Amino acid sequence: MSETFEPRTPELSEETRQAVSLLDANRRIAALEAARADLEAASADLIVQRDEALISESKAITELAQVKAERDAAVADAERYRWLKPLLDSADFAYGDPPRSVIVFAWDRPVSANLDAMLDAALAARKEEA
Repeated sequence: MSETFEPRTPELSEETRQAVSLLDANRRIAALEAARADLEAASADLIVQRDEALISESKAITELAQVKAERDAAVADAERYRWLKPLLDSADFAYGDPPRSVIVFAWDRPVSANLDAMLDAALAARKEEA
C-alpha cells in the first residue's frame, strides 16, 4: 500500500503572525501614500489648468465686450449715416486753398460743434415725432 504524502503547513506563532500583519499594513500604507502623492500632483496640475482656463475666459470676456462696443458704435454710426444721407443737398470738391471738400445738408435744426451729438439729438427728436 502506498501512502500519500501531504505537506503540513507549520503553525505560525502569534508573534510571527503579527509581524506578517505589520508588513502587510506597511506595504498598504506605502501604496496609499504613493497614491496620495500622485493625487496631490494631479490636483496641482488641475489647479494650474483651471487657473489658465479662468485667465483665458477673462480675456475672452474682455475681448467680447470690446468687440460688442465696437459693433454698437458702428451701428450708431450707420444709423446716423442712413438718417443723414437723404438730407444731402450738394457737394463741392476742391474748395478753397488748400483744396477741401464741402458737403451741404438741408438742416432745419440747431447746429452743434459735436456732430455725433447733433445727429443723435436729431434722430431722437425724429423718433419722438413718429
